[in-house]
Amino acid sequence: MLPKLADDNRSTPMQRKFVRDLKIGQVLTGKIIKLTDYGAFVRIGPINGLLHNNDISYERKTQSVEKLELNRKIEVVVLKKDEELAKVSLGVKQLKQAPWEKFTSRYKEGDTTVATVVDKREYGIFFAHTRGWAIA
Repeated sequence: MLPKLADDNRSTPMQRKFVRDLKIGQVLTGKIIKLTDYGAFVRIGPINGLLHNNDISYERKTQSVEKLELNRKIEVVVLKKDEELAKVSLGVKQLKQAPWEKFTSRYKEGDTTVATVVDKREYGIFFAHTRGWAIA
């Protein structure tokens, strides 16, 4: 049985060592052990890392969360770590090329294409294209 964090959120020496040895950008395989409104907890070694909704997929959050299944193995990348608290932030989308990078590599300034506007924000417009998502 793996040790759990105490009620006061203190970590064990084994958990702190595990996190200390992790490298930012390191890719690991874990198991989804809990789904929440804000993401999922993934068991990696003796700790549970947080896979936040924003780091699951480049798709809309509601679509990306629906793809997660409890007890499923998943490949994740270490984004941040707190060695003292033995906490780790994980990502999945960071393992793939961003859709806008694909898009911008295929099109140059002045090209014309057809796309569907799917969302408008203060900082830009999101649109869906047959070759992926982009932001303008």
